[in-house]
Amino acid sequence: MIFTMKETPKPLFENRCYTLELLENENILVIRATGAPPLGILQELWLNALDAAEEYKITKWLNDERDLKVLPPDGVKWFKETWSLLAIDRLPFAKSTRTAVVLSDRFYAELSSKISLQSIYKAQEQKLGKSTMLSRHFKEIEKAMEWLISPEVQS
Repeated sequence: MIFTMKETPKPLFENRCYTLELLENENILVIRATGAPPLGILQELWLNALDAAEEYKITKWLNDERDLKVLPPDGVKWFKETWSLLAIDRLPFAKSTRTAVVLSDRFYAELSSKISLQSIYKAQEQKLGKSTMLSRHFKEIEKAMEWLISPEVQS
């Protein structure tokens, strides 16, 4: 288990670089990343995450990237140009989504993660006229969970 919680995560998907779990009671999709995922592995996870978010009407995301080495440039590009637009189209119920990212201490992993997250903001602004997502970066997973489950969220 990656942090202390009242609920056992429901496993949804796993490949060699990612694990996708659901905390159903809290409506949180948990994504854990390890290593340096190649484009196909990254796409596989994020498309499965999109399917799960749509099915469970997810409004809170926890991205645990502490063990991520780096996102490949073609992965960041795919995230910006493809996944972000798919998410806007497929998740219209997510009017106010919270995303907590627990960052890696590796410079390029942190940078590529922040670029990917910014792409969602930009895609939402272009398509919807504004971004409806709150996000925050953390170094500790416990702090990220506290922020996600708190009723009053500060961006």
